[in-house]
Amino acid sequence: MERYGEIWLLQEFYSINDINLLQGKYIRVTGFIELYNPMNMTCQINHKGYSLIIDFSLCGSTTNISIGGLAQFIGELRDKENIAMIGRTNPAVAKNNLRIYLKARVYRNVTGLDLDLYEQSLLKRRKFLQVDLW
Repeated sequence: MERYGEIWLLQEFYSINDINLLQGKYIRVTGFIELYNPMNMTCQINHKGYSLIIDFSLCGSTTNISIGGLAQFIGELRDKENIAMIGRTNPAVAKNNLRIYLKARVYRNVTGLDLDLYEQSLLKRRKFLQVDLW
């Protein structure tokens, strides 16, 4: 059964053998905004050295996006070849070799959220509900 807005941790994308299987899947991700390009409405979020490109052009007003802020996005995973990239990459993030990006429909500023506690709670919830991402 397809679950829309399923919560994913950024590091989980990097453990999947065929990332193309994720295209079209609706998910929710949280991370720190590392790069931000307001001209083409894209950003890159990062957590624990893992990153993901976000296209937030469908989110409407995003005036409170700031580098270093904690953000949560809900949207559809798509093939990265179809996005106008941020224009530069961050050399500190060597693991950003994903061939997908998130076409976000919802953006929420969650600065102040204890991300480690959020991650622990998510993993315990999955264990309790015995939810597999696949």
